[in-house]
Amino acid sequence: MLLTFTFLRIRHCCQFKTGCLESFWLFSCFSPAGYKPCDPQVIRDRVQHLELCYQELCALAAQRRARLEQSRRFWNFLWEVTELESWIKEKEHIFSTLDYGKDLTSVLILQSKHSAFEDELGARRANLEPLLAEEGAMVQAKHFGSPQIQESMDDIRRQWQQLEELAAFRDFYQKFQQLSPLRFFFWGGGVDKLFEADMVTGDQEWQKVE
Repeated sequence: MLLTFTFLRIRHCCQFKTGCLESFWLFSCFSPAGYKPCDPQVIRDRVQHLELCYQELCALAAQRRARLEQSRRFWNFLWEVTELESWIKEKEHIFSTLDYGKDLTSVLILQSKHSAFEDELGARRANLEPLLAEEGAMVQAKHFGSPQIQESMDDIRRQWQQLEELAAFRDFYQKFQQLSPLRFFFWGGGVDKLFEADMVTGDQEWQKVE
């Protein structure tokens, strides 16, 4: 508001130039002898200087407006990156736990939660695409925060890849645990016992043949 008021005052002074010169001419015509008014050229020079100052002030105002817009864009980008990074770390903590279920029921519950997480991961992936596009646009425009922008997005890419790998591993492991009878069979040494029984049967049959 103050800047706008200043602009209006300067513009009014510039527009008042012609009136001042006319008044000076009239006053010089009717003034007493010996009076020496100000040189009209001095007035013109002062007015011209005032106009130049006004133009410079307008240019500075435009530059500051552009700079503030760049700053708003930069901090808004970092806010979104920080929010996404917090979400990734939260999910990494959850899916890094060793709780894979103790029975078929608990495995099915965890698998249902994992399916919901995969849906959320897909939605977050859709939010990641605009961030990548915004990063490219600001770097290409040589934004003043380009180094920090690139560093933040490199971290996000690395964390995102780790999260997807962790989610894929957990999904595979839970699907394996869903096969409960086979799981206990394998973990209980069923394969070894079956192999030993087969070897014994084979030896007996071989002895009969001899």
